[in-house]
Amino acid sequence: MKKKIYSLMLVMTIFGFENIYAFDHSHSTFQKVLDQFIVQNGSQTLIKYQQLKMTPSDLNQYLAQLTDVKKTDFDSWNKFQQLSVLINAYNA
Repeated sequence: MKKKIYSLMLVMTIFGFENIYAFDHSHSTFQKVLDQFIVQNGSQTLIKYQQLKMTPSDLNQYLAQLTDVKKTDFDSWNKFQQLSVLINAYNA
């Protein structure tokens, strides 16, 4: 077990922790929030704000993911990835 931890620390030191972290372009955390708190009522789409307010952990986690994005990472993404992040950040 210690050998695995030391190996992981070595990799993180050599390549830097930032290179290990990758933004989730599937936006699965935000999708989880949408699935949990959005309801279709006929032709209307409703958000369960009271429930979201009581359990905001997934939304807060997604917002933290957005906050962690560095400009250099954002600039390296293709236009569709950039637009997707901007639209979802606006909606979140």
